[in-house]
Amino acid sequence: MDRRGTLGPEAGTTLVELLVTVAILGLAIVAIVGGMSTSIVATDYGRKQAQARTVLVSAAEAVKSNAGNPYQSCATPASYAPASGVTLPTGWTAAAVAVLSVKYWDGAAWATACPSPDSKLQLLDVQVTAPGGRAIETATVVKRNPS
Repeated sequence: MDRRGTLGPEAGTTLVELLVTVAILGLAIVAIVGGMSTSIVATDYGRKQAQARTVLVSAAEAVKSNAGNPYQSCATPASYAPASGVTLPTGWTAAAVAVLSVKYWDGAAWATACPSPDSKLQLLDVQVTAPGGRAIETATVVKRNPS
């Protein structure tokens, strides 16, 4: 007598059903872990961008300050120390903060050549790069000679 036909609904699950179930659960776990990984990377990027903005604001204020960075006639980007007096987060170096360019007011527009006589106004582009280059922030500030 064949017993397979008499078991009916109490036969249990087949191997194929178990394999399909394990495969579906595996795909769900992979999707969840992938989503968590993406959120970790996005959070890290957001944190570095926020730090870069904070450092940029401090560096821009440091460059504008005549106390820490006195006005220099016909200055070059190397003439100013934007990281001077700026508290950098852990893992940051002063090289992450730089003055990219200096332009000079010639009475009508910003020019790359220093006018004679000096107009006592400079346009400085300050850039901050987070460690690893994951976030870059740039600001433009005007520096003037108070005398």
